[in-house]
Amino acid sequence: MNPHLPENLLSLLERLESFPVAQTDLKSWWVEELQTKPARPKKAQPASERDDPGTDNESDAASEDDWRKFFDEPDSEKQKKPSEPSIRLHEMTVHQSLHSLTSHRAVFTRLWLRLLPRLSDDERDGSALSLRALDVMHHGVMPHLTRAVMVMDWVGGCVDHGMAWIVI
Repeated sequence: MNPHLPENLLSLLERLESFPVAQTDLKSWWVEELQTKPARPKKAQPASERDDPGTDNESDAASEDDWRKFFDEPDSEKQKKPSEPSIRLHEMTVHQSLHSLTSHRAVFTRLWLRLLPRLSDDERDGSALSLRALDVMHHGVMPHLTRAVMVMDWVGGCVDHGMAWIVI
């Protein structure tokens, strides 16, 4: 990995002035083909249709015990948000994810979660980079993360190392 990569990436992210907060913000593309709305996401096939017909009993039991069902939104909430995708983010095509606000937020979150630990790798420049990241964290980053609690350990580590005055 290039030693200047975290610093360069942070410089780019510090200069971001806007982030899409509404679906209507995702409307302008440099590539003309991407401006067209993607096809509606196909609903996922039930597990029994995807698997071999000889293992129907096992797949039915697995689909009933699917841990992801606990985190799915109830049907009444899905009816309130018709613009939300009906498939999981990792099952979307690239074109579908470009037109999904949820997908943009997920990529933004993964980017920051991968960058933050690398900012403090270098002891000499680490504190300066961490201070720069903390400076933009409250207004430019945390409001756009899928779950802002995910950066709490990194911010806590900064407080432990004496950078608490920048957070306040």
